[in-house]
Amino acid sequence: MLNSFFKLILLSTIVFVLASCENTDILAPNALTVNVDESATYITNDFEKGEMVSITVNVNAPDGITIFGIDKKVNGGAAQALTLANSPAPNATSFTATYEIPVTENVGESVEIIIKATQGGGNTFTSSSYIYDVVAQGQGGGGGVFPLLRSQVTVALGSQGNTTTGSYLNTATGTVYLSEGVTALTDAQKAAIDITFGVTTGGSPTIISPDAREGLTFNNPMGIQASTTTFKTSALTSIDGVTSSGVENNVNHTSGATATQAITANSVYSYINEAGAKGYFEVVSITGVGDARVATLDVLVQNVQ
Repeated sequence: MLNSFFKLILLSTIVFVLASCENTDILAPNALTVNVDESATYITNDFEKGEMVSITVNVNAPDGITIFGIDKKVNGGAAQALTLANSPAPNATSFTATYEIPVTENVGESVEIIIKATQGGGNTFTSSSYIYDVVAQGQGGGGGVFPLLRSQVTVALGSQGNTTTGSYLNTATGTVYLSEGVTALTDAQKAAIDITFGVTTGGSPTIISPDAREGLTFNNPMGIQASTTTFKTSALTSIDGVTSSGVENNVNHTSGATATQAITANSVYSYINEAGAKGYFEVVSITGVGDARVATLDVLVQNVQ
């Protein structure tokens, strides 16, 4: 009988403990959630110094947000508080905002952006973060959206009087052809040529859209595959430090662009080719005289997939 009594006591204790656990779950405080989402356009977490990282923050705090903050850690170091304009109202139960975080770190550094919040009377932070890597010029492009190719090429300018010496450039590959080389290309390769060169009868070294050559009485070895490119003088003095996002956002040919453009040394020009790729090129030098002139160009162009 005594043994049965102790079994009854043990059973009652187990039931009490189980009931207590169930009640604890029911009485648990409303959950605080913090989420960080990168821009839907990003395909990598690689960014260049000078670009902006776009993140969207969502906080759900049924008991009201009491503390909200954004920290940054570089290479796992100490957290640095960021001061940003938009923050939740006191005791807000939900908050959504998009932040543009400037990339100021050096190539090779890894950066963690941490969003944190508390709610109600709690003092424990709930957080979420986004990590990005700082990469060299041309490799970032706002999360890999607009990566660049950079190449330096030397081109023969040719002239209207000597059409066989002018060069033809495919900026996507940095490949330079002369007329006889273009003739042997496939149609797709001919269509990929986006800048051609010549010296006009006025004596000006000129960049020429492939489909504008015949109108200037130059030869056109691309034939019907000759593509369209527009050019515009840039206010830049160098393409060093130009970010991939800068090319995407600042190359605008809605006005002032032409199919031909006289060029001079130590000047920068923008262009947009038929594939929609935007780019800049810097004229490093122009040497020689007459038909024997040669130009060296430093080219930045978007890698259109």
